[in-house]
Amino acid sequence: MSASDADSVKRELREEVRNARESSERLTKLEALGTRAVACKGWRWMAGMLGLSTHSSSRSIWIRIVDPPQDDTSECWPDFSDPATLGCLLYLVREVGKTADVSAIRSAFKDGSVVWSIPVETSLALKMGLEDGFVKGATEAEALVAALEALP
Repeated sequence: MSASDADSVKRELREEVRNARESSERLTKLEALGTRAVACKGWRWMAGMLGLSTHSSSRSIWIRIVDPPQDDTSECWPDFSDPATLGCLLYLVREVGKTADVSAIRSAFKDGSVVWSIPVETSLALKMGLEDGFVKGATEAEALVAALEALP
């Protein structure tokens, strides 16, 4: 093997390790946000959602919900990077909040940062100490989960 071939193999291995780390970090964030979501009083699995299950063995398995599960799904987290799952989360926020007017607002700033905001009913916002009346998140999913957590 030539030196350039060896360097190429090393670069590919470094890239694979970096991708594996990013994937692991993404799964950790997915699990944390999913754990918050499924702990909410208004949470339920809906047909069409995509979930990550670690229930069987040490492998992670992606599952598309066809019939909402009736059994224990404590080791399954929703994948909010999936458009259908994110849409179902928005539906749940609207359902629990008893309003069809809820939507996520994306604000981009000159420094490149982005904040997603969900308006919260005034009396609830006051109880939560939200001066501007919005729950916020770095992603749309984070803002929606925060809204679901805030709703009674």
